[in-house]
Amino acid sequence: MPTDSIPCRQGILIAFCLLQGLAMVWALSWMMSDDVVTKKPVKSAPKHSTYLCVGENYHTDSWKYKSCHFQDICYDGTNFSFYIDPQYPISIPAVNELAVSVSTLGVTHSAIKFAPEVVVGSFPHDPVWADEIDDTDLHVLAVEYNGSNFGHVLGDSLLPWWRLLDMFGLMEGDYPFRPIHMMIEPPFTYSCEWQIRAGWISDMSFCGRLYEKIAQPFSHRALVFLQQHYSMATNEKPICFQNLVTGIGMLSDHGHDHSVHGRNTEALDIHMVGGGPILWKFRSLYMQRIGLSSTVKPIPGLYDVVFVDRSSAHRSWFDTHEAYSRISERVAPIGAHVSSPIDFSKLTIKEQIEIVSRTQVLICFPGGSSYIALFLPRGATLIFVFALSHLSDGRQDYPLHNNMAHIHVRWLEGQKGENTGQVFYNVTHLEQEVELALVRARRSTPPL
Repeated sequence: MPTDSIPCRQGILIAFCLLQGLAMVWALSWMMSDDVVTKKPVKSAPKHSTYLCVGENYHTDSWKYKSCHFQDICYDGTNFSFYIDPQYPISIPAVNELAVSVSTLGVTHSAIKFAPEVVVGSFPHDPVWADEIDDTDLHVLAVEYNGSNFGHVLGDSLLPWWRLLDMFGLMEGDYPFRPIHMMIEPPFTYSCEWQIRAGWISDMSFCGRLYEKIAQPFSHRALVFLQQHYSMATNEKPICFQNLVTGIGMLSDHGHDHSVHGRNTEALDIHMVGGGPILWKFRSLYMQRIGLSSTVKPIPGLYDVVFVDRSSAHRSWFDTHEAYSRISERVAPIGAHVSSPIDFSKLTIKEQIEIVSRTQVLICFPGGSSYIALFLPRGATLIFVFALSHLSDGRQDYPLHNNMAHIHVRWLEGQKGENTGQVFYNVTHLEQEVELALVRARRSTPPL
């Protein structure tokens, strides 16, 4: 072996060892910095927060009508902080530019204002990220209103939650989101906490069960309370949110201060006019996210006519079983099937929608349970029996139902009895409305 080749071979060996060492260092650093199993990079702290707000009208109360999508915003157990990069002082928001209403406006009192604190300075170095707690990077912030009522949970929580996510392009397929309710003092009027203090309900479990029943199948994450779920009692690090949407003032089924969702004639609520496509899109996505087809059609002879029954005595009503007998006789000659009155509150939300989405005629009364009518199929008919003389059973639900472009809505006025609490109405009128609705449904085949 020539002696002059030995140094050359030693050099090659040294170079090979160095390359091997560098490769090991690179691989080790990659494994430490990333989740090798999921290939998900470790989140690095951004330099500042960002936002996109819509609905500005340049009035002093414009915050009531706005909605915002905040990115990389942090919560310290008391306040939210929005971080501005010191290099760009021009990005400091104007007064109320980040403010929104976390409550719906069509209720009995003023809106609840929310705005993060603007911090000109560095973003927290090593925060806890909410997506690590919740296994989702989408969060919706609001104040709860009347969570013991089916209609308010659907119209004042789920609908505005979805509209927030949808308007910012964040609602895709079955992707989960975490709904968050702020606890405020004094409690929001008619909220669950307010109802507990007023003696209407005993504890939060009633509202919790309703949200679990109606909301969680849609959000795929349980509703939580801000101050409890993100407490810093055992963690001194701030909790930061990649995507936090809020501002539901005009996004519920009613939308003006003190209108009491349309009950008072002097506060005419027209904000849902033209909202039929919005309601249909929400209906379709809700059904899809709970595992149902949104294009099912009625099957003749199955749920031709359905009565919504109710056991609660605090609202005036009529004898559904008597009406059921009368209607059954009336439509028997045309081969229509009338279902026995159904107490939908005893069914799961999936069972309720499976029935209603195949119903041709739904007969009910104003109030929370009527909101299941949102899931009627195209061409179906909703018939309200109501007493205009009884304030809590007036036409307070018209902003939603009268703007559902996929159904026919008929209002049958009666009078509240002085001693019975029942509504007396023209039964023949109801019979004719039902028969006409069935004939109309059979003559037309609405598109999907």
